[in-house]
Amino acid sequence: MGSPTGVRSHCSPEALILASSDIHSPRYLGVFKEALEKYRGPSPCLFLLAGDIVDKGNVAAAEPVFRAIYERFNDNPPRVVAVFGNEEYHDREVLFIKKYSNIIWLNDSYTIVECGGAKIGIVGTRGALERPTKWQRKNMPWLWRIYRERPRIIKELIKSVKKEVDIVILLSHYALSKATIIGEPRNAWPEIYSPEMEKALIESRPNAAVHGHSHHGKPFALVNGIPVYNVALPLNKEVVEVCPVRTRTLLDFY
Repeated sequence: MGSPTGVRSHCSPEALILASSDIHSPRYLGVFKEALEKYRGPSPCLFLLAGDIVDKGNVAAAEPVFRAIYERFNDNPPRVVAVFGNEEYHDREVLFIKKYSNIIWLNDSYTIVECGGAKIGIVGTRGALERPTKWQRKNMPWLWRIYRERPRIIKELIKSVKKEVDIVILLSHYALSKATIIGEPRNAWPEIYSPEMEKALIESRPNAAVHGHSHHGKPFALVNGIPVYNVALPLNKEVVEVCPVRTRTLLDFY
């Protein structure tokens, strides 16, 4: 298992995967560009963005984020796969998808990408919370139902894609384990992650899980043997190298 940060290449899967989140462009755009320049490993095959790419639904602010990735790896541009965060407002999803059609947007869905001889399935979602935030409870009360139903949906998606690929990665904006939000105020945990989503993670057993949202948590944890990466840029200050576990036990779980 390699380092959870990506200054240099530490892991040796068939394909190199980098990830980041919570760039909140333009707020941390400069930090993101510095993180890309700091990275000294080979060009990635995949670049995962775990939401909150922009602030306040600003669709145009995503453009310099994507451009920074493509310019940094212009010799061999990666496939960029993204999920929406709470800052990519629900009513602007279509605008993001239309304007940035070269990005693979996942929204309770999955995609399969071939990289370095491996078939990688990425299941992407906003994720779930134990309870909606105060603002969400007032303005989006229907999220109670979504957050209750989503763990089951994601579990089924992982189970389905496992039949088609060598590696499965779960990509979520909201946190996926209490182990990676230690450091956040304890009374805020219900609005940072969902225990039911962590249960779905453990039961479905992807080869790696990636999330953002937690700016003050822990960057990495093994959860029942599954590597879980908190790739929030304000926490890491680096792009993060994702190293999926490749074992027969995980691949043959179902």
